[in-house]
Amino acid sequence: MSALKYQLLETGEEWSEAWEYILNYHPNYLAAYIRLRKVPLDRQALDRKTQELILLAMDASCTHLFTPGISAHINGALQCGARVSEIMETLELVSVLGVHAMTVGVPLLLEVMDEGMQMGDFPRELDGPRQAMKEDFINRRGYWNTYWEPVLRLSPRFFEAYLMYSSLPFEETGNALPPKIKELIYCAIDCSTTHLYGPGLKIHIRNAIECGAQ
Repeated sequence: MSALKYQLLETGEEWSEAWEYILNYHPNYLAAYIRLRKVPLDRQALDRKTQELILLAMDASCTHLFTPGISAHINGALQCGARVSEIMETLELVSVLGVHAMTVGVPLLLEVMDEGMQMGDFPRELDGPRQAMKEDFINRRGYWNTYWEPVLRLSPRFFEAYLMYSSLPFEETGNALPPKIKELIYCAIDCSTTHLYGPGLKIHIRNAIECGAQ
């Protein structure tokens, strides 16, 4: 086994035909990548198990779905002592990512409606039941994002169903992962190159710091 291949495998990466090709035709690039990849491993601000769970989250998110990486980081997390419940909770957390279709799309829908394309009579303010749903969200999730307001105004049934769904990893029956790690997982999937969802990233950075992240 070549030294570069061994070094890459040591980082938790899965060897593939693509890496073999790079090793054969541009080993200097592979060496530079390994050096970059090793920075968080050498610093160890996060333990290796947490790193593997975060890498799993990024590969398993609906904007990426990189199967070789999912397999590699499930194995890596297990080898680092992760429980199946922790891996399941990571996947549950990641599964909510598709909801950003609503938090991005619905405000744009309202903008179009405000431009004169009226398509119905929707409340401009939160009524009593909707306000109660907002307060329930804050109680369950510990924060509020103004991007949710249009969704709650136009589709309270969807909002309520999403709240029940997304809150499961935070309920007493969940909690395989501590709150700080949950928020770091959300940070990772929001800032991944295939998503780059700034509003959510800022919220979860703040939440992670409030949970003790440094």
